[in-house]
Amino acid sequence: MENQNTTNDKKTLENMMHENILFVCTRIDEDTTNKMTSKLIEWVNKLKPITPEILAKNTSAITSPYAAWPEDQPVLEVYLQTPGGSIPVAQSILSLLNMARAKGTIIKTINLSNASSCGSLLAVSGTKGYRYMAEDAYNLIHYGSRNGVAERDGESKYMQERADRFTNMLKNIYLENTNLTLKEINTYFKVEGSGRLYAKTCLEKGICDWVIT
Repeated sequence: MENQNTTNDKKTLENMMHENILFVCTRIDEDTTNKMTSKLIEWVNKLKPITPEILAKNTSAITSPYAAWPEDQPVLEVYLQTPGGSIPVAQSILSLLNMARAKGTIIKTINLSNASSCGSLLAVSGTKGYRYMAEDAYNLIHYGSRNGVAERDGESKYMQERADRFTNMLKNIYLENTNLTLKEINTYFKVEGSGRLYAKTCLEKGICDWVIT
């Protein structure tokens, strides 16, 4: 009976959305994230684009980690404590965040303890000025794993091309959202564990904007 309860508990551990808050608190995959993604789709679709006047008024960078939200501007908070997971699933979440951003939404990311692998992609993709990390938290930037065995002629080439596209996507996200160089990113992808970066280093490299002590 104890083993059965443990199994059931694991099945109920899911990433969640409540109002304007995402809780990414476990692996990012179809089983743990589909409900959250469905709610996020509904939330994004209900957003009304804010006016250029409001955007212009709220463009100044925040000067305090506890600054109030800009007036009349929607905010989506993303709390992270995740070992990562599926890149395609994370890519779907990133697409929805970009849709929300296009409507004027501020994406606030908070790394509570660790944002690893594709969780790191979510962390760095927050609105600059609104990316937070706990003092002892870390981001893990790495190449990840590529599973699958080719069973048909030509499939190996397709799988390699797909892996290359994902790799380029990952590199571009870090290049666009941080101060990391391509050389640094390539090193993190090549040497597993070298991209485990704690909050102080993340602040220096533009991976986060605030360290909460």
